[in-house]
Amino acid sequence: MSAVHDPRRHPAGLVEALRFPLGGVKDKAAVARWVVRLTSAGDLKGPDSGWAEALDEAGVHGELRRAVIEPFLAGVLGEADGTTSRRFVDLVVRSFLRGTPGLPAGGVQALPDLLAASLPADSVVLGTEVRHLGLAPRSLVAETTAGGVTAQAIVVATDAGAAGHLVPGLPVPESHALSAFWYVTPSSPAPASREKLLHLDGDRSGPVVNTAVVSAVAPSYVPAGDRRGLVSALLLGRDTSAQTEARVRAQLGRVYGADTSEWELIAVHDVPHALPVLEPPFDGPRPVEVGDGIFATGDHRENPSQQGALVAGRRAADAVLTRLGMGRRRAG
Repeated sequence: MSAVHDPRRHPAGLVEALRFPLGGVKDKAAVARWVVRLTSAGDLKGPDSGWAEALDEAGVHGELRRAVIEPFLAGVLGEADGTTSRRFVDLVVRSFLRGTPGLPAGGVQALPDLLAASLPADSVVLGTEVRHLGLAPRSLVAETTAGGVTAQAIVVATDAGAAGHLVPGLPVPESHALSAFWYVTPSSPAPASREKLLHLDGDRSGPVVNTAVVSAVAPSYVPAGDRRGLVSALLLGRDTSAQTEARVRAQLGRVYGADTSEWELIAVHDVPHALPVLEPPFDGPRPVEVGDGIFATGDHRENPSQQGALVAGRRAADAVLTRLGMGRRRAG
């Protein structure tokens, strides 16, 4: 198992990159030029194509591409065909190079909990299906399984498919599906020097596209003082069968060099609409105001990522405040 670091964050990263066992000098030089272009370019608009074609044009080939770049991007984008917009992929890679990925200590649910905590009591209603949105005299109405709700503005914050059902005529992109398996391990299966890294299987010996010792990055995900580990395994598509789980377990054993027979499977996630498909050309965010005081938000209005969902949500909030004459909450 070999580690790849960002040379700017790790002083020995450049030496490690040159000594990396995959790829020759020519391949490494091509990757370096590609990375430099992404980190220094002020404009990523350029001619658009699928990311696989863009790598071909950049001269990025060989084992380094196959064993590192392709599986990494596949896990981020939810597809391994190389069809996602190059413009968007450039933006994603640049964001990874310039920023530091992380996990919230309280889990992803911490963000909606924080938002809900600032709202008046009983203002959040769960488990109620919205069936139709329509116009009423001087207001909007949402028909739900619990009755009608009137409002001056309605925000549809759902996946693309549900948004398209509630807002006829709204473009609905297809979705990439993902599956995930979660294991509790007797201890961290990775050496201390690598347990905070994302692990890829360059040999592609099974269905797992990437795996991580999540508890090493977010210790709060296991009980305080507990020395056990929490390991995630991400797969493309929807396949959570027992046969697939057995293949996942075997592959994780090869990746970590560990006996996985005692690992406890604690959760399995099947996410059919994990990420919207974003094929070229990618021309930037879509409008959040879709007419008659109705707003649509979600990563399908910005770009397929949690970051995209957050930015689209902020844009929708600003647009609603502007429509109601309350000013914008903030610029951007």
